[in-house]
Amino acid sequence: ARKIIPRLASRCYHLPGYSWCDDWMQYMVNNHPLLGICCHHRLHPLKIGQRVVCLIGSIAFGLSATNFVFLYYALSSERSMEDTVFKLEIASNTTDIHPMFQSIEITSGMVSLWTFGGLLHSFFDLTIWHVAACACCLPGGMCAMCGCCKKLGRYIVVGVVVVMAALATFVVLWRASRQDYLEAIGSAGIDDDENIYIPRFSEIDGINNFSFLLGYCVELALALFVYYPFVGTILFSGVLGCGRLPILGGRPREVRLELQKKRRREMKSNRTTESRTRATQDTSMNDTLCTNTTSDQDAFDDEDWAVP
Repeated sequence: ARKIIPRLASRCYHLPGYSWCDDWMQYMVNNHPLLGICCHHRLHPLKIGQRVVCLIGSIAFGLSATNFVFLYYALSSERSMEDTVFKLEIASNTTDIHPMFQSIEITSGMVSLWTFGGLLHSFFDLTIWHVAACACCLPGGMCAMCGCCKKLGRYIVVGVVVVMAALATFVVLWRASRQDYLEAIGSAGIDDDENIYIPRFSEIDGINNFSFLLGYCVELALALFVYYPFVGTILFSGVLGCGRLPILGGRPREVRLELQKKRRREMKSNRTTESRTRATQDTSMNDTLCTNTTSDQDAFDDEDWAVP
């Protein structure tokens, strides 16, 4: 347990004695934000309650980041989320394919969400995970004597999640109150870049104002059940780091490091055994020499006392 618990807390790709399939399964079920709630290892330091808190924090942060990007472009008079950054024509001269699938268009809003939103979201998830798990303070870790810091990390995570939930609620209500206004000017074809509209929460008149949450639910489902397993498998395989770079080296790097440690332990054990064997041999030789010397001395003494 002292070896496994810190490795589980630090999201290791490999556990001692596990095969490739076993390691992949344990990595997915122990680290997945949703599946890990019910399928994590029984020795894992993050239990159900902590995982639920981390999941709520992750959803709240993603919701805040998505809506902040939307509100940034909505309040900006120079930029729009629909500005085309890159466009790839697939089949523009045919009517057999729906116009939506004739080209791939990357907008500035997509780029912002994939870079700013995605990177910050990943950084936030990893941060609250390591703060909540606090692998260095667990039995077998470097700071195992500071066990009280483990509880402090949990309290910090709860406080951060509460703040993120409040921020996400505020941003969602702000966007919902602006939804009718945006739909009105969009349907009328009005360019309102010069005027900044400040919405009021009292303008929320129904559930239709929260229709944008459906899109976020689809995005969250894709992130949890498509993107996470795909990206996680790539990191697990170590392809990006050729099995040698930290983090990107994946399971091959951890297996190689484990074999190196095992060889060093065996070499150290062999040297210790050889030293003990030599010491035993030297002791035996010294005892033999002492016995022979004592015998010779006794024989000499007998000759001195002998009567001529």
